[in-house]
Amino acid sequence: MSAGIMQHESEAVRIQVVYEDQQHVEIRAFAVDPSITSYNNLKFLLMGAFKLQGIFAITYLSRSATSLDSQIYLALNSDWDLDEAFQNASDPILQLRVTKIKLEDDEINLEDDIVQRGIPSVNNKIVTKTTKTKAISKHISVPFKHTIKNHISKRWSRLTSAFNDSIRHSPVTMAEWQAFLDEEGQLLRSRAEDLRMRVFNGGVEPNARQIIWPHLLSVFPAEMTEDDRSTYLVVKGREYARMKLRWQGLPPEKTADITSMIMKDVLRTDRSYPYFAVESNHPNLLKLFNILATYAFTYPEISYCQGMSDLAAPLLVTMTDEATTFWCFNALMSRMKVNFSSDGSAMMTKFEHLSQLLDRWDPEFCKYLKDCGAGDMFFCYRWILLDLKREFSFNDALRLYEIIWSTLPHNSLGGLPRPLSAPRLNRSCSNPGTLDSKSDANCNDNSEAPATYYSHYGYGSPFVLFLCLSILLQHRDHIMRNQMDHNTMAMYFDRLVRKHDLNKVVIKARLLFSDFLRTELAPESDPETATPGDYEGVDSSISC
Repeated sequence: MSAGIMQHESEAVRIQVVYEDQQHVEIRAFAVDPSITSYNNLKFLLMGAFKLQGIFAITYLSRSATSLDSQIYLALNSDWDLDEAFQNASDPILQLRVTKIKLEDDEINLEDDIVQRGIPSVNNKIVTKTTKTKAISKHISVPFKHTIKNHISKRWSRLTSAFNDSIRHSPVTMAEWQAFLDEEGQLLRSRAEDLRMRVFNGGVEPNARQIIWPHLLSVFPAEMTEDDRSTYLVVKGREYARMKLRWQGLPPEKTADITSMIMKDVLRTDRSYPYFAVESNHPNLLKLFNILATYAFTYPEISYCQGMSDLAAPLLVTMTDEATTFWCFNALMSRMKVNFSSDGSAMMTKFEHLSQLLDRWDPEFCKYLKDCGAGDMFFCYRWILLDLKREFSFNDALRLYEIIWSTLPHNSLGGLPRPLSAPRLNRSCSNPGTLDSKSDANCNDNSEAPATYYSHYGYGSPFVLFLCLSILLQHRDHIMRNQMDHNTMAMYFDRLVRKHDLNKVVIKARLLFSDFLRTELAPESDPETATPGDYEGVDSSISC
């Protein structure tokens, strides 16, 4: 491993883009995180920003190698070019030029040949994204009530809490974990939902995470006893070893591109955290590298993308064992892999969903964002891509992740997510309809944990969107008062990286999510007068 690989110290790089075609010239400015922005990510952002269709070329303004006073535009066609652009671009802003390319008839045949060889063309990406986006827009333009109820049953089971407030808001301990198991160590089916409710409201004690996290991530099939799980980990450990040896036995020329990209990211992932603040050849970094490389070569259709190291790092710090961490990462990626699809359709969908949620809770702020060119929500890219991991300190991110996972349905390996139930809202607040920072101070966070269920919102992880919504609403007054535009707002949130208050964000997100479920997913009867009997039963046949 080379210690000489350059690391991006900046959390954000400001970009100014000039788009030219035969009709007009358009300029946009935004900020990106260089450590999670790949060439495909950049193309996706440009396609959305300029509504691009067809083939286009990207170049960047760079200082000449012969003279610091001379500047030239260089082609930007790959991740390597982008990394070079971040490191050597003109200061203080990376300046890009996007030019539309008109294909002649004989060139179209070449593009078809590229598609047949398995490399998606930009044109095909655009057609796919545009088609999906139109379908999404048509779908989410209807009222939320009808949208959600097409996917989730009208009837919900009654959810009650077995813990008083002081216990409910404390983290799950190892002693309490035992209460969720039978005498053979099998997780009681009747207590599985209670466990997720407890984690949602209180998190998990650090010394219990190694045991509980694999259950939250559905690493183990549901019916396993403690002995079964021990045997299972041994078997899966051997399987992981075989998978790792398989790619390690490939010729170096077939692995060099991917392994170099992974190593570059490993060497700059959470280096301020003690576990990763080590020499470049330390076993901790080698473990992270092996996990990511094994995943990339085992799933070549997904491979490796920038940002995946951020998702794997908290798992490795917690689980410590390389093989167990891999299977936890594998389970996590079964949900997160859509974020890294090359066509960007999943991210576009999540931006659309977040915009709709914001418009529902704060139409004035939503209109403000649209008027200043930020209505596409692209400034939330890092939040959604990484489940907000970089918005909080590393230790807070550990708690954040377990809270998010607690809202997801159990998914036995090879099975499909199944819906469980939804909560009643139990919130004491002087003004339930007002969710600003002042009203939060007068609210008691007595909302019951949402029972896990599968929803098309956020591609099956809707609570992440409510965490994003919580952050937006907490900062909306400051943004509007200072009349921030898209670029200023992006830079503002970049300065808040790892500085957000987790408790404040989660409390508001819980209230928003509970209110959403109460008003949108309740039975047809008035949610304020519905009796517990109205919530009995659930239809498990949900089409996604």
